[in-house]
Amino acid sequence: MKTAGIRVRLISSVFLLGLAFASQSDVAPGGTARTLAVIALEYPPFTTETQADKGSSFRMLQKYLLSNQLEFELQPLFLPSARAQSEIIAGNWCASFYPPPDIVKEQSRFLLLSDEIVSIGIYRRRQPEPFVWTDLSELGGGKIALLRSRVDGGFLQQFTDAGLTIEFVSDVATGLRMLNKGRVDYAFGDSDAISVLTLPKAMRENLQFSSTHLMEVPVGVFVNPMCPEAVAVLETVPASD
Repeated sequence: MKTAGIRVRLISSVFLLGLAFASQSDVAPGGTARTLAVIALEYPPFTTETQADKGSSFRMLQKYLLSNQLEFELQPLFLPSARAQSEIIAGNWCASFYPPPDIVKEQSRFLLLSDEIVSIGIYRRRQPEPFVWTDLSELGGGKIALLRSRVDGGFLQQFTDAGLTIEFVSDVATGLRMLNKGRVDYAFGDSDAISVLTLPKAMRENLQFSSTHLMEVPVGVFVNPMCPEAVAVLETVPASD
């Protein structure tokens, strides 16, 4: 299995992934659990408004908090990707399943929730041969659907440097539908996207995930150390080396 593009980074899946989390402190006076605001993108099965528990990432977060004797009432905040970025850049967050952009990433702490690794790559319409590349420039001249962003960081730059035209979309499913209809040549996603998203069978069979990966990421959340309510959660995170 190959890994190409930018080096392997820690970002959260739903990503794919991920995927956004905001956290607050433990039990308030009187035994009432504090509210924990959680930014997230619609990205089933990890984060989704269609399930009562809001998806597997929320379940893992709740389990982690309870295992550390932290009681919170989770408050999911589902936002488009660009809005999520804006809130994080402005400092209006405690933690996030959606990865902070590069300009503020060093101001956050990553909290691992699972040993599961998610492969991030590119989809194309199915062809007989494996979908591999040595350099993204081999895909140059094509159009790729990527999640909308307000910050042109290194992740986006690698595609424009490779000669790809970017078509911004609000979620992974939209990009895959555009790809299936021939409106773009490639679409960003993770290895599980076509199996977990609600897509027609014929469409799933028509799409092919790359054997070369842009990155491989663990399932977890980013916590904002500048948020007063996040102190209790940060105390559970091992110090960085």
